[in-house]
Amino acid sequence: MGLTEKEKRERTKFNILVGNHIRKKRLDKNISAAELARLCFIDKPNLLRIEKGRVNTSIYILNKIAEALEISLEELFKGL
Repeated sequence: MGLTEKEKRERTKFNILVGNHIRKKRLDKNISAAELARLCFIDKPNLLRIEKGRVNTSIYILNKIAEALEISLEELFKGL
């Protein structure tokens, strides 16, 4: 059974919030998108899709992003 329209909207909204938070943390640390992608072993286009909330990425990748930003996974989700 697929997601309802409401669930799809909620997922999209959450992905955008997480992506915006990642981008803010990255910019606060003066790290380019290319550098963060390299540190996480993903390509830059994928990182940009995550930052724009266009993909529902794995907890593994989110953890790699948090590590590269030198923050905890908890801090990555704080305030969302």
